[in-house]
Amino acid sequence: MRGHNNPGGGFIGGLIAASAFAIYGIAYGVPPVRRALRFHPMGIAGFGLVVATLAGVPSLIGGKPFLTALWAYPKIFGMEVAISTATFFDIGVYL
Repeated sequence: MRGHNNPGGGFIGGLIAASAFAIYGIAYGVPPVRRALRFHPMGIAGFGLVVATLAGVPSLIGGKPFLTALWAYPKIFGMEVAISTATFFDIGVYL
């Protein structure tokens, strides 16, 4: 949960997800794991790299160093929600 508001959740989340697929592969074999993934692992990793890189672009546009976490507080259904570029970076690291 730390990675939702601060850096630090994407790496361990990715490790847990990858280990789940590894255990599934040990139990049922490689073909079911390939069907469960739906996308090629290199495509997932490449997309994660793009997402993590794009998370740093708003800070550059704002005149801050690359990958500086920025926050926005939009109101969604009348509730203020905190959204950070660090969350998108963690999603990229997770992938």
